[in-house]
Amino acid sequence: MAGRRPSAISRTFGKDGADMVENTEVPIYVYCASGVRSAMAAKKLENNGFANVTNIGGIHSYKGELEK
Repeated sequence: MAGRRPSAISRTFGKDGADMVENTEVPIYVYCASGVRSAMAAKKLENNGFANVTNIGGIHSYKGELEK
């Protein structure tokens, strides 16, 4: 099943994450189709000072509610 988490904001991950959010303390949850790109994005965010990053992994294995 493809989709996205309810209330998710879809962003294309930029060079360092600074284009996504200004507050480095805000909770950020990342995911992609399989979990590979989200792992890379989470690592880049952490390396650039984002302190509250959670990698959900692949949306295909996500067990929560999804919207189309």
